[in-house]
Amino acid sequence: MKFKLTKTNKLIALTGAIAAIIIVWGGVFMIKEESLNNDYFLNKSDTIAKQADKLRKQVENQSLKEDIRFKKEEAPNGKYSVIVTRKDIPIWYRFQEAGDGPYVIEEFNLFFVNLITGDKKEFEIYDLAPKELLDPIKQIPATETYILDPTLLGWSADSNEFWGTTNIYWGGSDNPTPEAASLFKIDINTWNVERFMVPAQSIEWLEKQDFNVERKLILVETITQKEELFLYLYDILKNKKTVIVSYPKTTLTKYLPVKYIDSAYFNPYLFQIESRSLNAKWIDSGSISYQDFVTREVIVKKIQ
Repeated sequence: MKFKLTKTNKLIALTGAIAAIIIVWGGVFMIKEESLNNDYFLNKSDTIAKQADKLRKQVENQSLKEDIRFKKEEAPNGKYSVIVTRKDIPIWYRFQEAGDGPYVIEEFNLFFVNLITGDKKEFEIYDLAPKELLDPIKQIPATETYILDPTLLGWSADSNEFWGTTNIYWGGSDNPTPEAASLFKIDINTWNVERFMVPAQSIEWLEKQDFNVERKLILVETITQKEELFLYLYDILKNKKTVIVSYPKTTLTKYLPVKYIDSAYFNPYLFQIESRSLNAKWIDSGSISYQDFVTREVIVKKIQ
């Protein structure tokens, strides 16, 4: 039986052929569109990575490198980097309007740089210092100059918190001993700041090796008013001190000049004597090490 190609059949055949072409072309278009979309996201991801690397280089160039306390700190998740930059013109804070009063000099800025967007968040070091750190200085009647410096301590493991210190010391000496120190915590999600005082009479710079970020514990070496040397743990959340080791004045005076115990301990090179610093530091989250003041033996201690 022969199939007769009528007008109706021709129309049906033509319609079917057009539909088939559309389906095939549509499939090709969909494949191409999907490929384009994948390429777009790949290119976008590649662009973000390149942008982050570019910003990292800028951060490296802008960060101060002359002091280990100012080494840039990048968040574990790679989103933010923190740098300290030097102000073009230092800010002088005067606490008393009339008469000769004290000054505090602020020389640095603290910047958070978003490595994805390039946005920056700036903090004045003065604003990171707690009231308890500044109030005693405001009461000093004489014209004295104090310097306010930061130290970068590091990020929490989840990248949500950044920790650092504000140190304040007398600027009347070429090699001043810090008078007091405090910690600050910055919440990256809200930019809120919490401030914590460190209870110590005389203290070295608080550095990264002194602070256990996850456990919120600080190792503190301090000389008391009775000229005794203490190494203790300070829990900043519980406001609790736990003594690790201490040495009486009679022991200190065997190795340090009697009239300058404090200064000689923190600045032995000024007196041309051997350093007797305990050099305490965290080895890991559960243990510390320090050098015995007398024997100079390195002692490792577990922290519960």
